[in-house]
Amino acid sequence: MFESVAKDHEYLVRNHASETILFLHGLQPSITMHEEIFKHMIVEFDKANDASIDNALAYYKMCADMLRDLIEKKGILRTGPIIENIWNWEQ
Repeated sequence: MFESVAKDHEYLVRNHASETILFLHGLQPSITMHEEIFKHMIVEFDKANDASIDNALAYYKMCADMLRDLIEKKGILRTGPIIENIWNWEQ
């Protein structure tokens, strides 16, 4: 999923992958709550310009790296069925 955050050109794919990562690690699944990470996720690019695409992909990689750091510092991998306590972010 981190690869989807780092490399996918589609915003919704990056967004859903990041929120799934947050959820699976016991954090509230809202990437917008992490503004420093989110701002790297929403960088736009010109599909006809390779330099623009490369620039955006560099930001997406930063986003994935920052998300990984957040998970390492604050995340706790959920145990049991994923749907158990689905709205309990403070595990």
